[in-house]
Amino acid sequence: MRDLDRNLCLYRDPLGSCWAFNDLLTADLSGADERAVAHTADMIHRFSPDWSPKGSRILFAWSTLDEGWGLAWVRPDGTGLETLELYAGRGRFSPDGKRVAYVRDGNIKLMNLAGRRTRLLTSDASSDGYAPDWSPDGAKLTYTGSGGLYVLAAKTGQVRNLAQGWTAPVSYPSAAVFSPDGTQIAFTGLDTSAYPEGEAIPRIYTVDVAGGEPHPIADASGYLTDWVRS
Repeated sequence: MRDLDRNLCLYRDPLGSCWAFNDLLTADLSGADERAVAHTADMIHRFSPDWSPKGSRILFAWSTLDEGWGLAWVRPDGTGLETLELYAGRGRFSPDGKRVAYVRDGNIKLMNLAGRRTRLLTSDASSDGYAPDWSPDGAKLTYTGSGGLYVLAAKTGQVRNLAQGWTAPVSYPSAAVFSPDGTQIAFTGLDTSAYPEGEAIPRIYTVDVAGGEPHPIADASGYLTDWVRS
């Protein structure tokens, strides 16, 4: 199954601007059997969904016009909708499904789902708000922000900035995801080699977790959500 969202213009402000609110939907890989799991009737914008490893829950972030927001989950049949933490941002399930890593006030937090205990892993507000991604063994997290591409030890909170020392003209790394074997990270960034005469070019890059220079693999931009075996 794949997770989707659907933009709908449900509110137009006095200036004529359209505010979109997103359903949370599921569909099979062909796009058939599309079904809304959570609806927009309550004027809530839902985004950045993530399936639990066993497929029993869908994690997502939400926000409203009155500036409320939070991190929630729901069962695929639409039952069990619950906000896990108010004023939290995008999150991802751990590989064993027992924890969630998410963004809160620019920092990375962990929640143990069984007891809802939380732990702050960073305190420098360096995250850009994209969801952190787990390594396949659940030992590390990767996230982006403040000009860095970070690898974070989930147990100790020790952080390495892989972007430190790069000579490649890559700016604004974002939306980092681990490879299935945990040895590489893919992310989006801007190639600024043509500056200042030319424009920056959005690209997708990979880099070794052990360190080294990033390698461009595609001229594209977007929000990377996962790296899967094909």
